[in-house]
Amino acid sequence: MIYRRVGYQDTNFKSFHYHLVALDITVSTKQLPCGYSTKKIPSLINCDLCDTLLQNQYKAEVLICGYGYHIICYNDIEGRCKYCYDYYETGIKNNVKSFINRLEKGANILTEDDIDIDEDNENENNNNNNNNDDDEVENLNLVLSEKDKIEQEFTDKLVNVLNW
Repeated sequence: MIYRRVGYQDTNFKSFHYHLVALDITVSTKQLPCGYSTKKIPSLINCDLCDTLLQNQYKAEVLICGYGYHIICYNDIEGRCKYCYDYYETGIKNNVKSFINRLEKGANILTEDDIDIDEDNENENNNNNNNNDDDEVENLNLVLSEKDKIEQEFTDKLVNVLNW
């Protein structure tokens, strides 16, 4: 036996734990290839599509996810792991559905009172921002002139190195 499912589960992440007998360690499904997170655990000796021995007359490969297929079987499923594809497709659909639900719940509808308050605040902010904008422009000009000086010094030194 290569592994044994221990039977307890992380409550936060819904991942099972496996005891790897040969290494004498316990790992969670987060540490194993994707195949161990799906509903069907990869077979160690059989093709995961046709359920016949992988080591018969047909050439076979074991994918990085842990599932093994005969080349003929793998081509029949259009060159993608059937179980991992379903697993990721379901996960993506659930995440998108959850995201859309959160967007719909969080929709804010503005009333006319909210709009009036926002306009008053904008007028006050515009008066304050005009003074701040002038200061920012002066600071920006100083920074740009300083940058130009540094670039010129760099260029001069680079020319000196190239002419050396």
